[in-house]
Amino acid sequence: MRELKIGTLKKECISEYINAHENIWKELLDDYKRYGMKQISSFLLRNKVYIYLEYDEIWLEHANNLDSDKRWQEYMKTLSIAEEQKCEPVEVYHYPIGE
Repeated sequence: MRELKIGTLKKECISEYINAHENIWKELLDDYKRYGMKQISSFLLRNKVYIYLEYDEIWLEHANNLDSDKRWQEYMKTLSIAEEQKCEPVEVYHYPIGE
């Protein structure tokens, strides 16, 4: 499964966001791997964050129950502008070249 999330960072928190991702928690990465997260990419354009995810269906069963991810998401909320400003676009087209 694939997903794109878009969020907005507080301008004064951009450096902290980058630093957090350069020093991401080992526990979080271990849980992502254990529960079906295949890829995560985070792109930054000014204070807009674009997060691309690829995961197995098993991720959907566990995503809301992982303490490490809950703590990470709470931390990320402190760096972001209000939750209601996030959006999740709908994928229109995907061609898996080489599959």
